[in-house]
Amino acid sequence: MRGTALEPFARVLFIELSGIWIRPACFQHSKYPFMRASLDGISEDRKIIVEIKSPSWKVHEEALGGSVVNYYRPQCQHQLFVTGLKSMIFFSYFPDAEAEHDRYAFVRVNRDEAMQSEILARAERWMEERNKSSGGAA
Repeated sequence: MRGTALEPFARVLFIELSGIWIRPACFQHSKYPFMRASLDGISEDRKIIVEIKSPSWKVHEEALGGSVVNYYRPQCQHQLFVTGLKSMIFFSYFPDAEAEHDRYAFVRVNRDEAMQSEILARAERWMEERNKSSGGAA
């Protein structure tokens, strides 16, 4: 709930700090239509995507150190797979930090082909099971 409430403020802060205009959008993979992503932000030229989080201090501290916690990595890789981009920005916003420069962090996330292959394989298995259990209807 906290992240959802703070996301609009974090998006505006990202735009102000980066100078990159982004807006939310939904995408679907061209070859695998069951692979979809809801993006917190994408630039007008569609070359930059942003995942915005307003996490706990512990998670934010990792972002300040330049890394993304393990449980957000698959989400980022899924978004990169769906959009076909090579990298994205993970933007962490923690408005309660004492120092202003500790309230936000930009982390570049690069494409991880191995993780994306695993995500696709799991999604395909899930779709197969779903189709079996529904009698073949998609």
